[in-house]
Amino acid sequence: PNHASAFNNLGTALKAQGKTDEALMNFRHAIEFDPEFDEAHINLGCACQDLGDIEEAIRCFRNAIEIRPTSSEALCFLGDALLALQNTSEAITCYQHAVEIDPKHVLAFYHMGLALTQQGKTELAIICFRKALAINDRLPEVLCHLGEALRAVGKKEDAMACYRRALDVEPDFAEA
Repeated sequence: PNHASAFNNLGTALKAQGKTDEALMNFRHAIEFDPEFDEAHINLGCACQDLGDIEEAIRCFRNAIEIRPTSSEALCFLGDALLALQNTSEAITCYQHAVEIDPKHVLAFYHMGLALTQQGKTELAIICFRKALAINDRLPEVLCHLGEALRAVGKKEDAMACYRRALDVEPDFAEA
């Protein structure tokens, strides 16, 4: 009954089944038994964000980072939560720290590109999308956002090539 990892794993399984409220309870139990369990803080943050409690999610992600400052995963999730609150500049800082820690963190590059797009920094966003694709070139969402960014700067042929590549990866990808 005092096994933090078991509660965390149960929470993960419940969340995968769409039982986020039950998952939340299990992540809290895991933290109760092991307050330094950074993964449980991250999972609790993700569950809170899924339930729309972005402020609590941010607290959870910050707790995880305080426990393990080198957690690129927690930094990326914190960036996502901050971006959800339109705190774009701080989100970009989180993504930058995440890729400093893990230069192969594809989601951090991708999400940084999205945030830069929101700031109107399209050329920088293109660089981030390309870095994400250099890590994994089979991500249709990234290919589409790169296409949109390229189209925005007038590179229509390059944009079309991105959309085609996205459809090669996932033929039913409607956005492409």
